[in-house]
Amino acid sequence: MADQQRDVEGFQSRIIIIITIITITILLIMPTLYIRKTGHREDGLMDCLDPDCCLQSACQNSLLCRGSRDPLDIIQQGQTDSPAVKSFYDRIKLLAGKDSTHIIPGDNPFNSSLVSLIRGQVVTTDGTPLIGVNVSFVKYPKYGYTITRQDGTFDLIANGGASLTLHFERAPFMSQERTVWLPWNSFYAMDTLVMKTEENSIPSCDLSGFVRPDPIIISSPLSTFFSAAPGQNPIVPETQVLHEEIELPGSNVKLRYLSSRTAGYKSLLKITMTQSTVPLNLIKVHLMVAVEGHLFQKSFQASPNLAYTFIWDKTDAYGQRVYGLSDAVGRTLSGGTEPENQKTELEGG
Repeated sequence: MADQQRDVEGFQSRIIIIITIITITILLIMPTLYIRKTGHREDGLMDCLDPDCCLQSACQNSLLCRGSRDPLDIIQQGQTDSPAVKSFYDRIKLLAGKDSTHIIPGDNPFNSSLVSLIRGQVVTTDGTPLIGVNVSFVKYPKYGYTITRQDGTFDLIANGGASLTLHFERAPFMSQERTVWLPWNSFYAMDTLVMKTEENSIPSCDLSGFVRPDPIIISSPLSTFFSAAPGQNPIVPETQVLHEEIELPGSNVKLRYLSSRTAGYKSLLKITMTQSTVPLNLIKVHLMVAVEGHLFQKSFQASPNLAYTFIWDKTDAYGQRVYGLSDAVGRTLSGGTEPENQKTELEGG
């Protein structure tokens, strides 16, 4: 009986120790869980590392909750009565400076004939826009940096015609780097970057069994040029443009009218995303079109002969009128296949 009683007492002691350990563990974990759920620390202070808390007044002055200046505000403040037609550099040069969207520590290091502008967005794993991310250039500190804004977007000037590596950093997320090949004298729309707080071992997908999508971009004929031969139809049906030419008597001057040059006329881009037959396992089709800093994205339910007409208002991302021809990059992603870019030209003002 004495031995049995000692065994029972020993078992009860072990149970008490286990319960005590569990209780202490719960007490240690609860503040962390509370912070993650509510964004508040146990002492009542805001946890400004959490981007969801950046809207609270207590975090307004935190460096993690403050982005760079809005480029649209800077462009509008700097607009003058200068000539309407500007070079690409003249349209964006105000965005770089010691107190601008793109912060540079010293003299402007960018070549006006090669300059490019990178636009992108940073989000968390659940799709929440991430403010306060420092975006800088690897190995080029003189190029400066920018900070993502409330909607997670950023604008960064760089010299085009080469590849550059960008560094993204914000606590408590893991830092990332992305290498991009930049054109010159144009915008570059970067893929959305997802930042994580920890490394996830996600197995890679074998895409070899999928058929690569073959999107077709049908460019509208450039309405700037047309035939003035006698008997030529004055209407261009593809673009719904009306053109007319009248000779002025007693001179070699001709008066030409083209409705596409009027205010309000927009450029069209017709995109065929699927053919007459689609794979049975294709559920959605994702479309992306980038032109002059504008980034348009839309998803469609998969169906045969899926098409879309993109309309461009002939302005850049900052509302400035664009003249001449502009590159438009389209991308269609179907199922598990890798996207492939298609490039064409749209007519500006």
